[in-house]
Amino acid sequence: MLAFKAGQALERISNTLEGCHELTLNKLKQNTAKQLEMLLQEYKERNNNVNLPNDIDWKDIVEKLISIDGSVGSIQDQILGLYEIYLDLISKTIESPYFLLIIQFLGG
Repeated sequence: MLAFKAGQALERISNTLEGCHELTLNKLKQNTAKQLEMLLQEYKERNNNVNLPNDIDWKDIVEKLISIDGSVGSIQDQILGLYEIYLDLISKTIESPYFLLIIQFLGG
């Protein structure tokens, strides 16, 4: 009986952790999309409003970045991979290889 209750408790903890990971990943996706949007604006300003699309689905772009990075394994791998991309975008801004890849994808 004690083993059964312990198993139930571990299952609840596991479900809670999975929920936390999902929340973390979703928030990181939102933050990355916002960062990309800001960087695109900066890129346009520095390049005389170069002709790039205005109606960009940033969520879709972030999903593609995750798959390009190869972080399509566990949710923890996805979080780590996307966090690495996010930090690169923050530190290198429009010089980030990830951002430059997106610019190429968008036709810039």
